[in-house]
Amino acid sequence: MLGTILKAAREHKGWTQQELAGHMRVKHPMIVRWELGKSGKQQYLPSPARLTRLCELLGIDERHAQLLWAQDMLIRKFGQAAFDDLVAQLHLADLLPRLLKQYQPPPITHTR
Repeated sequence: MLGTILKAAREHKGWTQQELAGHMRVKHPMIVRWELGKSGKQQYLPSPARLTRLCELLGIDERHAQLLWAQDMLIRKFGQAAFDDLVAQLHLADLLPRLLKQYQPPPITHTR
């Protein structure tokens, strides 16, 4: 889920994955992995420090990105079913979608 937001924000800025990689000082495949959230069977999330930098570069609300990062991490460690059970037990079923929708990627416009 975090990868979808990263990709939308990157595209909104008109950057390629290669350009973002240059700004982040990482190799291009790392951006691909972060946007997909995986590579083969291995799952990838940016480190908290890199997530902060991504938010700064892409204009993403950091708190929202941290929430998505935590959700992705929980699903990665325990699986989707366990995450869904946790949401239900904590009565977050109504709250979580509202929190996740607080960040709406800006509409993508092409100005080239």
